[in-house]
Amino acid sequence: MFGIRIHRSLLLVLGLASLSTTVEANLIGGCVPDGEYDATVDYFPDKVEVRASKFWEIDYFNNYKKVKNEIDGEIFILYQCGTPMPSFSGVDLTHIISIPLQDGIAMDTTTHIPYMELLGLRTEIKAWMGSSNFISSPCLKQMIDDDEVVLIPDTNDQAAVDSLKDVLGPNVVSFHNNRAKYPSELLNVTLGAYKEASNPEIFEWMKFMAAFFNVEAKANELFDAADSRYECTSNEAEIIAARSNLGDGVQPVVLWASWTSFDGTEGWQVGTCPNYYCEFAADCAADIITSRSGTIDFFGSLLLTTEAFVAEASEADYWIYPSFNWDSTFELHKDVLMNFKSVQNQQVFDNNGAGASAWFENRLAEYDLVLQDFCDVVGTADPRHERIWFRNVFTESQHENEITTCEDPSAPLVPRFTPCAEVNICFSGDTTVRVDSTTTKQMKDLKIGDTIQTGVQSYEKIYGFGHWQSDQKASYLQLHTDCKSSPLEISEQHLVYTAANTRVPVVAKSLKLGDKLLLASDENSSCGITKITKIVKNGAYAPFTASGKLVVNGIVASSYVSLTGNSYYLAGLISHHWLAHVLTTPLRFFCKYGECNHTYNTDGVWTSIPLDFVQSMLSKSSMFYQVLILIPLILINLSLMAIETMLTTSFGFFGVLTTAAMLLFRRSSKKISN
Repeated sequence: MFGIRIHRSLLLVLGLASLSTTVEANLIGGCVPDGEYDATVDYFPDKVEVRASKFWEIDYFNNYKKVKNEIDGEIFILYQCGTPMPSFSGVDLTHIISIPLQDGIAMDTTTHIPYMELLGLRTEIKAWMGSSNFISSPCLKQMIDDDEVVLIPDTNDQAAVDSLKDVLGPNVVSFHNNRAKYPSELLNVTLGAYKEASNPEIFEWMKFMAAFFNVEAKANELFDAADSRYECTSNEAEIIAARSNLGDGVQPVVLWASWTSFDGTEGWQVGTCPNYYCEFAADCAADIITSRSGTIDFFGSLLLTTEAFVAEASEADYWIYPSFNWDSTFELHKDVLMNFKSVQNQQVFDNNGAGASAWFENRLAEYDLVLQDFCDVVGTADPRHERIWFRNVFTESQHENEITTCEDPSAPLVPRFTPCAEVNICFSGDTTVRVDSTTTKQMKDLKIGDTIQTGVQSYEKIYGFGHWQSDQKASYLQLHTDCKSSPLEISEQHLVYTAANTRVPVVAKSLKLGDKLLLASDENSSCGITKITKIVKNGAYAPFTASGKLVVNGIVASSYVSLTGNSYYLAGLISHHWLAHVLTTPLRFFCKYGECNHTYNTDGVWTSIPLDFVQSMLSKSSMFYQVLILIPLILINLSLMAIETMLTTSFGFFGVLTTAAMLLFRRSSKKISN
């Protein structure tokens, strides 16, 4: 079966699979074969949904997509190649384009490059219009140098631009910021990300681009991952700030400002809100100095005089200098700037850590990484994070993190980030459990020793918590069902039972609409998932029971999480629930038959050390090392589990006593005979 799946996926990618009834994924590399078009088939099972952006929308039909750019009122009909071209009349600015694009794209804006690279579409860039000097991507520069990308240095050379249809093909598409700039014969597509306000709104234009190549599944994956990392970093910053020694409600103060002397106009440009850096400050639990009191006109914005700048900015704890002329600025204003708190404490950072061009090219596509950098500057980031963009102008060199070599032009750009230590192993405090047949308790009110429901007719005592913290901010999936119960709020990595997997729980993040969650009302009842949303709440709880199960909001769940975060079987053989249950045997045993002193770290986690060890080993170690470590651990814990089982059952307990008595009698008999 595994081989068949691989073969089918390969055929789909090549556009050669049989499409008599349905398709399993969007066709990425080709067209529907001649004679195999079926009007009843949905050729775009992978779809994007506009969740943040304000200036574009998309609708899906069986063999075409309708994409609208609100900025210019452009409507694009993108139809699957190999299927009939839809016909429309009376619609202005409509372009009918066959997809996935076969002749590639021409580009002129560097901020669009990383979107194509993240999607794995770098080699679809066939022409660059404008100077290549401002391109940061080493792979794209290499492709231009190797003549794999046509370079048109002068964008005003309309004849050269139009010639791309002859050089690359009649269906080459131009991605750009300004449609009016190119009154050419090319198929011109305006990307309006520059009109959006927030970081997610801008980043979501990657989905717009993905629709032209049928790679919506990849775009969804990238968008959701960046959104999740951003949210986790923000939650983490709030927790770190709350535990800092800054005092009640006192937040670090950051300045976002630079000096300009462009075209004879001199002055200090200080940040104004709303803006992307204001988002970063708020999400890093910091206050930002802003100013609209400038008196020097600078292309519509107002610059501050040095005197006014000193009065407003000198007491900032941190200074982010968003330009590349700090050295000359400092020399020019040294006498004044030496009185700044941020300068005296050497807490000034510019955006030249990875190079000037890279900042403008990549920061929009790596906004979650910029947030981590910003939080690191103001002291509310995970201490493991190493800054990429912002460099300390006093202690760090320019361009230290610049990417200068290209390993493989066809390989996708890999996002850079420090994995966030998000709490992802719990239930929210608002979920409920039954303590008897008529009484329920909220998770936040449970304590060790409480008896809770673990099955249809079974109740067990809580002997401990894998996680217990009332003020912990955590991210949860909210699973709405067609039953009348409240939605289940569970972390993505937690394990839960379904009607299709009554013996082995699955990881919550793998659930999808229509999946049926197992109920504890009887052996075969279930609830279908009707909606899945993400929420953030205070409180994180993970009760441990003897069976490793519990019933939450009427749904049967595990006490444990996926040890790899995205699956529920190890090597396809061992369930994560079983392995976690085996590895928690010592705690369970000693809580039942010996001392059970539960202490939790500052994150409210008892299991952090063993859990971190196992997760790290499974994610980084070789299979040989995993087997070498896990087998002895499993055998030791299985032995302890066997003793636990014998002592738990009356027959087993009697057997242990009988065996012990026989051994003592035999030993005493030997002494007597001697």
